[in-house]
Amino acid sequence: MNRTPCHVGDRPPRRGIVLLLVLFAIVLAGVGLTMIARASVRQAIAARDARDRLQTKWGERTAGRLMLDAAPAFFQQQDALRRTQPSLPRGPARTQFVLGGQTFDIVIADEDAKANLNTIYHTGGAADVQRAVRQLVGPTVQPLLAISPQVASQADRRRQSAASTISPGDEDASNDGYDEPDDLIEPPAAFATWADLVDVARLRRDAGDARVLAQLSADLSLRGSGRLNARRARPEAIVAVAQTVVTEGLARRIVDRIESQPTAEIRLVLRTLVKNDRDRRRLERLLGQQSNSFSVWIETSTLRSRSQRYAVRRRTPDGEMRTYGLSL
Repeated sequence: MNRTPCHVGDRPPRRGIVLLLVLFAIVLAGVGLTMIARASVRQAIAARDARDRLQTKWGERTAGRLMLDAAPAFFQQQDALRRTQPSLPRGPARTQFVLGGQTFDIVIADEDAKANLNTIYHTGGAADVQRAVRQLVGPTVQPLLAISPQVASQADRRRQSAASTISPGDEDASNDGYDEPDDLIEPPAAFATWADLVDVARLRRDAGDARVLAQLSADLSLRGSGRLNARRARPEAIVAVAQTVVTEGLARRIVDRIESQPTAEIRLVLRTLVKNDRDRRRLERLLGQQSNSFSVWIETSTLRSRSQRYAVRRRTPDGEMRTYGLSL
């Protein structure tokens, strides 16, 4: 039997191919495991974020509802304390609590103890709005003002109507036209959000977030009932509102009388100091001693995020309690 000689060099390199296949399978398995691990991490992060968002939403809504429910009684207690301790500060109240690793900073306020910019606008006009903001916030906010009223002011309409109907030599006739139908109902909001009043984008950019809006709204309101509670408002807010009708000097005398007579009715104070019947009627519409609007500002902070929520509850002219909410 003849055998054909076989040389080693003629055999195919099977061992090298197998080794490459094994290495390829190891690399492929490693890539797959890495992708699975990354997907698992993403899912875990998404689940954690969803849990945090749910907790934030639940915490904000629960805390906001509880604070708005408690606000009227809280400020009534503050009023009682202030009768025996007149030096107690006025203004919003602040509190903080931690829930599930999230910090909730809360500010509750009486919106009717703030100067309502919609009321000021309809009473005096855009110039009075600028003046009130400067008085209550300071000149530093002036570059950020971007007043964009959504409707014409009633003050401007009254002036235009008076100018078209008054004959020469009858300039005082305009004093009799204040109580026209438009003044007897709540006027439409000229400033529905702070974006109608200030450059919010620039405010966020300069401050880093919307927290500065809480400071801006400490004495200013867009959602109050429109009648300032002069017993709870700071003197500067009373002056800003009264100055839309009377001179600054008379507005400050009104404040001094309110401060010196803590039990006197605001209506009687105005009757004593304001001799002009038309101006007194206007001030009686602007100044009172009751509140129908309260607000809550909630800032929620975690290690990864921060959010703000602002809500106002107020009694509408038809007696209905309505809550307005705004996430920032």
